[in-house]
Amino acid sequence: MERAKVHLTSNQIALAAFGLSIVSSGFGVFQWWSSGNEERIRAAIELSDRYIDQAVSADLFREQYQAGQRTAADLEPVRRQDARIEYISFLVNHGLVNSDYLAQRAICDIVRAANESTSSESSAFKRNNPKSCVADSK
Repeated sequence: MERAKVHLTSNQIALAAFGLSIVSSGFGVFQWWSSGNEERIRAAIELSDRYIDQAVSADLFREQYQAGQRTAADLEPVRRQDARIEYISFLVNHGLVNSDYLAQRAICDIVRAANESTSSESSAFKRNNPKSCVADSK
């Protein structure tokens, strides 16, 4: 038995190489997109963990302050939390964090901040995620 010889022209080889490069490019784009998406998910989880660890009951602190049980200096944790809420809102609004993976506590605090202040970032978050806080929808 004699084997059939394959004779490829330079055009056929170039076409095969071109097809292979398109497939490789497509795979590279998928990896880039996938890693970016995973990074936004990871960032949301890390932000949520840190937010929950550092969160305070802002309403309780404010009520105690108004009742004279706390000083203005005691409200510093509330101010820091408000700043964290704005930062998380900013990251979500600009697509740097996947809001689907944020802790419900952080989401509800952002929505409450939007209801209580004129903050542009938390208001934008609430506008873009109208049904995001489960506790407010009941």
